[in-house]
Amino acid sequence: MLKVDELKVAVQQLSEPELLDFQTWYRAFEAAHWHDSENAIHHPSEAVWDEGTHEDELEKEETSRAADEQWEAILAQPEARSLMRQMAREALAEYRAGRTTEIVVTEDGRLAPA
Repeated sequence: MLKVDELKVAVQQLSEPELLDFQTWYRAFEAAHWHDSENAIHHPSEAVWDEGTHEDELEKEETSRAADEQWEAILAQPEARSLMRQMAREALAEYRAGRTTEIVVTEDGRLAPA
C-alpha cells in the first residue's frame, strides 16, 4: 500500500486529464466516505453533527461541485482559451464604454449592484 508521501508524488506526476479524473473520483469518494451519518462526526472539518444543517451544506457542496465539474469540462475544450479571451475583450470594451455596474458583496455573501 502506498504511503501519503508516495501518493503526493504520484498525484503530482499525473497529466492534466488524469488529475481531473482523480479529482472527480476523490470528490465522490470523500462525499461517500465522510458525509454518511456513521462517519461524518469523525471528519476533521465536522466539529458538531447537526443533521439539518449538514444536509443543507452537503446539498450546497454537491451543487457547487457539479458546477465546478461543468466549468472544468467547458474549459477543457480546445476552443475554451479563445472563447475566454473573446469574453475578456468584450468585458473590457463594455467597461471602457461605461456600460458596466459596480457590484458589492452583501452580508449574506451574494453579489449586488452598488
